[in-house]
Parts: sequence; structure tokens; C-alpha cells
Amino acid sequence: MPMKKSRILGCIICTGITLVFIRICGLSSYQLYQFINDENNYLTTQSSDKYESITLCVLVRVYSRYISYLPVIALALRQAGIPNIHIYVINIDKHVDTDLLSRTIDIINRISHRPGYIRLFSIGTPGDNDFGFPQTDLALTYLYNQHEHSPSVCQYVILTNGDNFYSQDLGNNILPHMVAKKDIIAWDFVSRYKRPDRIVEDQERKNFPLIIDAGTAKCLQVALKIGSIDLGAAAYRLAFLKQHNLQLHYPNGAYDELSDGYFAETAGNLTNASVILRQTLYVHQ
Repeated sequence: MPMKKSRILGCIICTGITLVFIRICGLSSYQLYQFINDENNYLTTQSSDKYESITLCVLVRVYSRYISYLPVIALALRQAGIPNIHIYVINIDKHVDTDLLSRTIDIINRISHRPGYIRLFSIGTPGDNDFGFPQTDLALTYLYNQHEHSPSVCQYVILTNGDNFYSQDLGNNILPHMVAKKDIIAWDFVSRYKRPDRIVEDQERKNFPLIIDAGTAKCLQVALKIGSIDLGAAAYRLAFLKQHNLQLHYPNGAYDELSDGYFAETAGNLTNASVILRQTLYVHQ
């Protein structure tokens, strides 16, 4: 009881001091609101200032059927709390309507109120049955060369596909680790591919409600190894990638559907400065 009384007394004293402060300063309720709001904005600005110098480049690979998804991923990333972000679109499909793609990019830039926020990377000619990985390697090589004379343009890079969707919490989760200069930052994701090993069984069909599980749209815990990471589930420090001249192709120059996993696993084996985030930060649609 004495402890409870002392807490109540403390609250009364604090409230009284606050009221006296308002009385002396002659603050109206609106002015008090403005004061609190300005303080919050100041703290937010102070918190974000240290992230202003971090530049993130996102390489978005686009097939013809992904063009309608492009505004989704681009505008989601615009709202992801990353102050200095640039998107580079890579056409990996020779059947893409390039005029439609260019118009879509123009519309996104106008909606985002940031000219040049998203731009088309004109690199090489898309091939056949190569998963767009040769084009992705060409884009990486371009960034490596650019980093030689302009290291601040892209400090981190995300390789992703045009049908992915990112959480607005992406920045809050990855920026502190970028400030700490981690080489790899990876996060959990939702995969659209079927995972029979993750199916919730309901063989009796007596549950209510009835459980229907096709094994798709599963939340997966990321790991830096083949089969446990998807393209788009990691950010890499560009200087680290450049140091090792990392590419998606195998040592023999070949590619297959697992080349993205090979890239992540190879990178993971080259550093101890990696971070795994147990937050689901993107959905593969």
C-alpha cells in the first residue's frame, strides 16, 4: 500500500508540474499539440538523418507478364522507409513491350514525385531459357564498374523480381544493419511455390472450419543456402560483392533455376558479417 500511494503521489506531482508549465507559458491545447508534434518530428528527423547517407539500389527483373506488377513493387518500396533508394529495371524477356514498359516507368516516377526514382537499365539483349540471369550479371558488372569512381551511388543492392511485394517495415529492419556495414542482410519471405513439406494435414476432413492447404503461399525462414532463399530476400553491400566479383553463374559459366541460391550461398560463405532477420518482409506473388 505505501508503494501504491507513493506512485499515485508521483503522478499527481508530475501532472501538477505539467499544468503549471502550460499555465506559465500560456499554451493553448492546440499550441501544446503543436509542441508535442514538433518534438516528435524532430526526433524522427534526428533518427532518419543517419540513414540519409545510405544508398540502396534495387535491380528489378521484369518479364512481359510482370509489367502490371511493376507499379506495385516500385510504390511499395517508395513507402518502405528508405530515404535514398533507386530502382533499376532489367528487361529479361525479349517479348516485353518496351513502349509499355517505358510508359509504366514514366507513370511511376510521376506518382512517386521523384524524377529518376525508377529507370530502365538498357543492358544487352534478353536470351532464351536462361532465367534472365545473364542480364542480371551484366547489371551487377555495371554497378561494380560504377562503384570504382562513384562508390556512394549504390552502397547496397537488392536483386529481385518484378512480381515481388515489400513491406513498409523493410527500411526500419534493414537500415540499422546497413549503417553497421553488414555484408549481407537477409529476411523471411512468403513463397508462391508449392511446398508439400509444409502442408497442414486434415485427412479426417472433420475439422470445423475445414482446413484447405495446397502447400502454396508459405512463410519461409530464410537461410543463406540453396533452396532456402529467394531472389529478393537479401540486401548485399556492394563493395563486398565487388571485392569478390560475385556473379550468379556457376564456375563453368552456366546458369540454372538455382543460380540465385548459389549466389546467396557463395556470398554467405565469404563473410561472417551477415544478418538474418526473422521478420517477413516480402511476398513473392
